[in-house]
Amino acid sequence: MIKSINKIKNFGLFKDFKWSSNIPNFSQYNLIYGWNYSGKATLSRMFRCIESKLLHSDFQNAEFELTDDKNNKITHNDLEFLVSISCFQH
Repeated sequence: MIKSINKIKNFGLFKDFKWSSNIPNFSQYNLIYGWNYSGKATLSRMFRCIESKLLHSDFQNAEFELTDDKNNKITHNDLEFLVSISCFQH
């Protein structure tokens, strides 16, 4: 299970995002909502990269790092990480 998104760089509107201590960690079920163009689709694209184990074709220079509940790091450099993610986009 993904616990946090440590950083996102050069991925859509996320130019240099860093997880802040005032942001709660993810739990088993999470709802992501916000205004149009606030980054929801970009986040789903990042999760889709992890699911498909491929970088998004529009963001080949993107960087991201996530932490799972066992404190393992998932990065743009190592998409072979064994984590089960299902991302549904319309």
